[in-house]
Amino acid sequence: MRHLKILMAIFCIAAISSTPTYSQDLVAMDERLDTSFEDYKTFGWTSSAKSASSEDFFNDAVLKSTIRDAIKYELDARGYNMAGASPDLLINFKVFEKPTQFQGYTGYEEVLGNDEVREEEDFRTYNLKEGTLLIQMLDKEKGTIVWQGYASGIMDDDNMFDRDPTKIKDAVEQIFNRFEYKAGK
Repeated sequence: MRHLKILMAIFCIAAISSTPTYSQDLVAMDERLDTSFEDYKTFGWTSSAKSASSEDFFNDAVLKSTIRDAIKYELDARGYNMAGASPDLLINFKVFEKPTQFQGYTGYEEVLGNDEVREEEDFRTYNLKEGTLLIQMLDKEKGTIVWQGYASGIMDDDNMFDRDPTKIKDAVEQIFNRFEYKAGK
């Protein structure tokens, strides 16, 4: 029995040490509740997301391309198609080089009739750490943000944004783990 407890303890330690670098507290999302996500089947990039410019990306065009590729991978996996001319969703992303404040909601309540609503008091300001990756989806027709997610504090040991492609893909994957939708569903 004692050996079994030791083996379980080792298993738990191994499981904890193999979990992704970013804790659940650092990854969150917010969505517009009056949005019907089954209407979306295609995506494209905002002009700032698709440009080769490295502005707002630590002067690193490769970093920007790595983030864009990771987002595309996640959207492709959910059945969304890249559309050149007239996408349903426009995707934007940004890396914050300094700590910043971000406005969002704390949640929603179900009321009579199972409608989901948000009240003014549900609004809150998040204090995000340096190195936060923010991904936003905009309804192209309405021009409004319908979903956004972020991973805060993606830093390496030198307190710089970690440009390791594996860690960037991991952060994007964790953000999209909070995106519950598939194209047309």
